[in-house]
Amino acid sequence: MASILVADDEAGIREFLHDTLVSDGHAITQAADASEALGRLGSQSFDLLITDLKMPGPLDGVELLRRSRDVQPELKVIVLTAHGTVGSAVEAMKLGAADYLEKPLRGPTELRILVSRTLDPWPANGVPSEADPLQELSRAVHSALGPDFTVEGVVGRGGYAAVFRVHDRRLDRQLAAKVLLPEFAAVPDVAERFRREARTLARLTHPNIVPVYFVARERDVPCFVMPFVEGEPLASLLARERQLPLPVVLRIARDVAAALDFAHAAGVLHRDVKPENILIDSSTGRSLLSDFGIAKALAHGSSGTGPGTFVGTPRYMSPEQASGDDAIDARSDVYSLAVVVYEMMAGKPPFDGISAQQILVKHLTARIPSVGSGAHGTPEVQAVMARALAKGAAKRFATAGAFVFALQVATTRRHAG
Repeated sequence: MASILVADDEAGIREFLHDTLVSDGHAITQAADASEALGRLGSQSFDLLITDLKMPGPLDGVELLRRSRDVQPELKVIVLTAHGTVGSAVEAMKLGAADYLEKPLRGPTELRILVSRTLDPWPANGVPSEADPLQELSRAVHSALGPDFTVEGVVGRGGYAAVFRVHDRRLDRQLAAKVLLPEFAAVPDVAERFRREARTLARLTHPNIVPVYFVARERDVPCFVMPFVEGEPLASLLARERQLPLPVVLRIARDVAAALDFAHAAGVLHRDVKPENILIDSSTGRSLLSDFGIAKALAHGSSGTGPGTFVGTPRYMSPEQASGDDAIDARSDVYSLAVVVYEMMAGKPPFDGISAQQILVKHLTARIPSVGSGAHGTPEVQAVMARALAKGAAKRFATAGAFVFALQVATTRRHAG
């Protein structure tokens, strides 16, 4: 367990952080202001600093963060910031903070997940090194699935789960097993909602949705099994080709829109539409949408979609997701699909930045850049994209299918003219 220094002038916040993290086995030291915290950093070694950004006294949290780099250069830092003051958190991220939590804090789940991820980050490429915990997770997946299945190795890792290739020896077929990462699996309500949502998704049958076959039986390893799609994610295709021809864009968009409209009609939101979750089947050419509803399950388990829960992916989040609004609907997925379509046409997402928080702010406030020139950037196409990427959900297309149909009409009219 870790040694953690908590700095906040509000006694209630300090006690909440103390009680939550002590119950997880961490050693907690408290400081009532930045000066006291800096003094403790000079006399004691810590694994993590959690500090408020706005504290009374000669030093604030930003200055504490800056000076902590001189005292303990390798110290990991999470900052606390008041709701609506994302700018100060972005400034802290530039100084090396790992992430931030908004106050008022939403409960222990969000805190526990963020602390766990900060203290024990996973490799960015998802491929395990010799000492990587994914190897241990692989053994746990094998135990959960039973002796009739062979876990052949990791094929990818997202923000909350890893995917393993699995061979079903009984039926001689290749499968994919998706398992929650340990920091999520350790939170009982998140793990149970993951299993429950997977059972719901097993009833979603559509040619453009990767189906769920079954949920693994072992309680400590939240895991579900899907077919292994021979092909590649759209993310790999974009990395290789950057911009895609308009007919390819429209074909992929139609497939994904059909999947979304089917799921929305069944009452299931996706919340994480992105190129990594769109698989292109090499045998059929169809595009399939994966990970349906799992982000929603995690959001419910953590009391919202705020920072630290890692629900969704910043580059593809709708403005309402970026603001932490729980009351999102199908039009949020429409926005995310439009971001993917924009990237296929322009070669990059509309918004990027040096941190997740900076990207989220752009989704909330920045104008949508032009898609570009040529067939992708005609006035007709620009108008459709502007509507699909509207900041307010009420101004967007009501369904994914309506968006893609309008995009197809815009390109047809242009060519006809």
